[in-house]
Amino acid sequence: MKKLILIPLVVGLISGVTLTTQNPMKQAHSHLDTTKKVRYFDAGELNTEIDQLISPVESSEYVIKARLLDKKPANSDGSLYEYKFSVLETLKGEMTENEINVFESGFEFSEEILDSIGERLLFETGSDYYLFLESWEDEYYPTTIYTNVFKDAIIKVEDELIYQTEMFGKLNNEAELVNKIDTYMKKSNNKIKKIHKKIKNKAKDINELSSLSDYIGIVKPIEVIQENDYIKVVRVSITKNIIGKLQKDSLVYLPNDVDVNQEYLIFGNLEEGVLKINTREDSIYEKGTEEFDKVYNDISNLQ
Repeated sequence: MKKLILIPLVVGLISGVTLTTQNPMKQAHSHLDTTKKVRYFDAGELNTEIDQLISPVESSEYVIKARLLDKKPANSDGSLYEYKFSVLETLKGEMTENEINVFESGFEFSEEILDSIGERLLFETGSDYYLFLESWEDEYYPTTIYTNVFKDAIIKVEDELIYQTEMFGKLNNEAELVNKIDTYMKKSNNKIKKIHKKIKNKAKDINELSSLSDYIGIVKPIEVIQENDYIKVVRVSITKNIIGKLQKDSLVYLPNDVDVNQEYLIFGNLEEGVLKINTREDSIYEKGTEEFDKVYNDISNLQ
């Protein structure tokens, strides 16, 4: 799942192209030979080819069987969907959650995908699926973010029969699928070892919050560039740079509930020229509130 090809993770999820500084799916396959190839779907890029020998099992952090509980668009134009699954069984990895949220970009509306895999494989609430997942953490999302590593490795189970794309070759039933997954795991030397970024929910005090930040200042969103249910990418005007310097018309990733033309005190870090907050709960304060006044005074006293 390609987390932004050269922009931080959040934007891909906003625009429907899942991100980090590089697209994870492309990272996963950057080392591959191209001897045997099959088609797969990668964040809207169709008909891309990959080595058939590298299976979704080998490339994923988690392989699970899960039941779809709910699905909804995660942005206004439907280019990003959020799916809530109940975890029924874990075949690979150590997943502790009973329910997870999986994000997919543009999946529900791609006619090319529909033509290739058939409507029967679309995610339907109440149905069971085998999922091949990767994950990461982000300051803007309250829980772990999961995405499928291969979009054509969709496997739906109905009464122990399976409906699938050609990724696994011909499989007759669920037992045969599970056996093949187990075989791939035993044979694979490509073990995914992912080091997750540690996300702080909240700093212990103003000193720690300040030390985490290479930028502190008061900014005013003047234009929303992109957004989804969790994030707004906004262009801001600078009211005051307190620590560090933000250029005029800079882009900032902010929580979705911020308002245009309202001023905010921001604690953040610059990543490739874009400002991101550095904790989930205490990196942004709205001007005109008691909390803003208190934190602003505390910062002033530290200088």
